[in-house]
Amino acid sequence: MKRKELEKKTKLMLAGIILVFLVLLIKISFLQLIQTEQYRTLARNNYIRIVPVFAPRGEIFDRDGKKMVTSRPIYTVSVNDVNIKGTTYHVVLERVGADTVRMVEQLAGVLARDPEYRPVSRESVQQNLKTSLAEALDMKPGSVAVEQSFTDIGLDAGVGANWIGEFNKYYGTSFEPTIIYNYKNIGELARFLEPELNRRHIGEEIKELIKDNKTELEEGNRLELAVLYNPAAAAELSGGQWESYGVRVEEKVDILSKLVALLYDKGIFEEDSPYAVEQRIRKEIKGKKPYESTLVAEDIPLETVVELRERKVELPGVVTDIQPVRDYPYNELLTHVLGYVQSIKSEQYQKHKDEGYLMTDLYGQDGLEMVFESYLRGEHGARQVEVDTYNRPVRDLDMKPPVPGNDLVLTVDLELQRAAEKALAAGVKRAQDAGHESSRSGAAVAMDVNTGAIRAMASYPAYNPGVFTGGLSNEQWRQLQESRALLNRAMSSYPPGSTFKMVTAAAILEENAINPEYEIHDPGYYMLGRRYNCWKPGGHGMVDLRKAIQVSCNTYFWSLSRQAGVDSIAHYAREFGLGQVTGIELPGEMAGIVPDPAYKYDLAKSHLIRYNADFAVVRELNRRIERAAEELKEAEDNTGEKRRLDQLKQELEKERDQELAEQLNKYAFDLNWQAYDTLNMSVGQGYNLCTPLQLASFVTAIANGGTLYKPYLVNKVVSPGGEVLEEYDKEVRRKVNIKPENLQIIQEGMHMAAMPPGTAAGAFAGFEHTAAAKTGTAQVTEENHALFVAYAPYEKPEIAVAVVLEYGYSGSGFAGPIARQMLDVYFGADIEEVFPAENQDSETGGEEPGQGEAGTAIAGGLEALQASIDNIPAVEWPHDNPPQRPEPAPAPVGPATPPVDGSQDNSNQWRPEPVTGSQTTGSRDDLNQSQPAQSPGPSEPQLPEQSEPPPAEPSEPPPAGHNEAPSPGGVGTPDETEPRNQPPEPPVSPEDSPPATSGEEQSAGQ
Repeated sequence: MKRKELEKKTKLMLAGIILVFLVLLIKISFLQLIQTEQYRTLARNNYIRIVPVFAPRGEIFDRDGKKMVTSRPIYTVSVNDVNIKGTTYHVVLERVGADTVRMVEQLAGVLARDPEYRPVSRESVQQNLKTSLAEALDMKPGSVAVEQSFTDIGLDAGVGANWIGEFNKYYGTSFEPTIIYNYKNIGELARFLEPELNRRHIGEEIKELIKDNKTELEEGNRLELAVLYNPAAAAELSGGQWESYGVRVEEKVDILSKLVALLYDKGIFEEDSPYAVEQRIRKEIKGKKPYESTLVAEDIPLETVVELRERKVELPGVVTDIQPVRDYPYNELLTHVLGYVQSIKSEQYQKHKDEGYLMTDLYGQDGLEMVFESYLRGEHGARQVEVDTYNRPVRDLDMKPPVPGNDLVLTVDLELQRAAEKALAAGVKRAQDAGHESSRSGAAVAMDVNTGAIRAMASYPAYNPGVFTGGLSNEQWRQLQESRALLNRAMSSYPPGSTFKMVTAAAILEENAINPEYEIHDPGYYMLGRRYNCWKPGGHGMVDLRKAIQVSCNTYFWSLSRQAGVDSIAHYAREFGLGQVTGIELPGEMAGIVPDPAYKYDLAKSHLIRYNADFAVVRELNRRIERAAEELKEAEDNTGEKRRLDQLKQELEKERDQELAEQLNKYAFDLNWQAYDTLNMSVGQGYNLCTPLQLASFVTAIANGGTLYKPYLVNKVVSPGGEVLEEYDKEVRRKVNIKPENLQIIQEGMHMAAMPPGTAAGAFAGFEHTAAAKTGTAQVTEENHALFVAYAPYEKPEIAVAVVLEYGYSGSGFAGPIARQMLDVYFGADIEEVFPAENQDSETGGEEPGQGEAGTAIAGGLEALQASIDNIPAVEWPHDNPPQRPEPAPAPVGPATPPVDGSQDNSNQWRPEPVTGSQTTGSRDDLNQSQPAQSPGPSEPQLPEQSEPPPAEPSEPPPAGHNEAPSPGGVGTPDETEPRNQPPEPPVSPEDSPPATSGEEQSAGQ
């Protein structure tokens, strides 16, 4: 019986063994026959790396094929080990004793001074303070501003005690509530608390560590307490005191330490110490995947690359590579149009990572580099490299060459662009030499009047976009911010001054306010309840419309503007494209402002509510309504609490509306459009804001007979093989709704302005072509912006120019010469003759775009050099993604309406009354402000935020009871019958003056 049971068990065991072997055999067969390729691929991945071969970006050429932007190859150094730390300082404890507790307290204070060791960040302290304070005040955390003072928040002693109590519970601390009264806001309190919280936190951690390892220490084993990175903190732990505690610091180095020391000695880094370099690299390594390399330095000299390759055994994991970078042969030339490239930002990478971007790629951050990024970027290649167990390359296996990006051919004329930028710099210097020290910047635009193509767009000061390629230093960033060089002033808003008078002339003519040949007498002032002086003392005598444009007679336009009416002037301003973006393919264009009664009412109302003391109750009710709305969102549906909050909100809104209506009624005069606002508007002052680009487009429409074109900068996109991928041509925005005969009168007036005794005649002395022009001097604060617009030749226009010189004092005296120099170069004058005292920039060759010479040369060089380089990150392939060209904003066009002030007078015998008084002119306090809805431009480094323009200082004391109303800058009093108290008569303000050769009397300061 037992024998049979034993045989049965033996058979079962044998069957089990056979079954196991069968399973193993089947599995091995499956692996060998079915999954062979899969495991072969996994095995190959252990010794094969994919090395990217970076594609050069496309080049950018001017209209004649002259290269303005190209790419050049540079050497870079990276590390592909995410575990390296650099130089570290290990704090070791060798014993315990009676003094260990005192040692821990002192050690915690030293460790807390190492920014990379701190376990508690200032940001987290600040957020916890913010959250706990919001709970103490029964508010949402987002409603407590870090910068807001404790007084403004409404913090009292009781709430403060509860707040600090909750904070102490969270951190296990015992801060006294009175601590809050020593600091102004949450940010300052967090700055104080952070080191103390870190000291306490570190001390508790070290005590626990020593307690857990007390036995080992007593047995003579050493215990590592901390790892420091900051050499200054480590240096504090040396000396007899720490040795007596049994504390020692051991310095350790790794591959990163050796690499940084080698490169730092050669002056590769801009950081002030090797520690700062290592700190930056450690920060960049965080979050990297094991196979991703980290860039250490770029633009390395060839001899350094050779040395690194010779020391490969000593520096495993250090890789040198070749990468194309942007090169700008003309440095600052056209920089605001071209934009710049910089390492791709995290949000950009997340958005475009499926298009083949690498974390180390460059990305267009502004200008055409950003708008045409998908065309310019190119397609990376890749190389398969076999490596050994130390990640050292053994041999190349395969190669996919990179594809250079596509080229852009611009409409810009290189020589004219150079002339524009040199002329602006010379104009600023000329103004400063004349005593106008505030003049430091300006802008100029030249446009083809028959197509809208931009021939030059200059903004001064400029910057070299190449500084962004390798990363900005703190000093470079500070200089850029102080100079505001990043701002493209050609698309920024300025008061247009007298260059706006052609719009007023169009409204006068189209509304039949007066016969254009009819003359009025200009005694040198205009009366509207008080006296407003024209720029020329004694006046211009008898003036018709053409002469009014020629000599820039303020009196004429003040007189007739009220008959044309504000609505008509605003309508024709918009007809000519003012107050709206042009649609040019650049980011950050401002729309400017064409004011009307609704705009003034909304702006004045906004500022009254924000700042006026009489509206304090309205502001408080608005805060209570906002808080009720937030609580209403959080309340559950179908509850009594929600109904209560909804009723409370409605009651508060009703109370607010009643209070607001009562207060607004007191300020009705300051809210409503007045006659002096029309005077202001008629001469381009007051609320008016235009960009130089808009002015150039406006003058283009006058020159070509009324066609408003969309300005454009890119002529075509060309592939590396020469194929035209995209081509852009003129695009008509609309025909300006103005009679041809009226437009001709305006053209004639501008032509007369360019001839003696016109205000622009001095700028065209000796000019070989006919021209039409208009000067402008816009008053802002205590200074004047100088403006000048022109087109030429007069009979058959080709080019239009607009110039703004900030604080340039006089349009005729300082902006005019800038436009003249640009026109001289456009019509063939040698740039060295126009600017004889300046050294000219060296020219680059005029290679034809799209033939791929530079791109092919770089790609070939990359392929040849890359064959011996050992960079081993992964690579993904890009996909095509054409850029979205910005569409122009719809232009608001409406019918002209008659004047609303009841002042129309069609009598041919009209004359201004000779009543004495005083005069002031409209002003703008901030020349670079946009409409309330306007958003800033780029991208950036981030540009300065644009905001709603505040009203200018009142031109005269407001009436009793209205002392805090935002009375925008104006030239006149509210009406003719109720003048305000008048200040003493100011000096005559400079407007547009005739040239010195005209023999006419110059106004003060002209």
